[in-house]
Amino acid sequence: MYIPIRFFKRLLQLDILTEWQTHWASSAKGRAVFEIFDKVNPKRTLGSFFLNQIITGHGAIASYQYKFFNGSSTCSCGPSIEDRNHILFHYSNWTDIKKKYFPRNYKRSPLAKLLGNHQARIGIELIMKHKLQTILDGLSD
Repeated sequence: MYIPIRFFKRLLQLDILTEWQTHWASSAKGRAVFEIFDKVNPKRTLGSFFLNQIITGHGAIASYQYKFFNGSSTCSCGPSIEDRNHILFHYSNWTDIKKKYFPRNYKRSPLAKLLGNHQARIGIELIMKHKLQTILDGLSD
């Protein structure tokens, strides 16, 4: 009896995905990303320097900067901790970008859904570019 090689390739692929999912769900690392993407997906690629800062909570975000550079973790808008959710859903700056690129009901959507929206991703990248530029401008003063 002939069994096509693609059958075995598919079995191996499913086994690898199952093992990857098990490791991803039980790992202590990458929990900020896991909050957004709890299922592994080899076809999902959102790779962009600026998007990755929001996805991981790293980079030009004050709560991350505080961990490594002893700056303030609070947002410039007041006493709130500046994390990715604050930047996207609560911070009043960048309303022009949010109005132009984000869906109307974006505040009621989970971050994963916002990241799944092409226009919103453009807006997120613009916001993060502005945040990084602000940090860089502060260094040159």
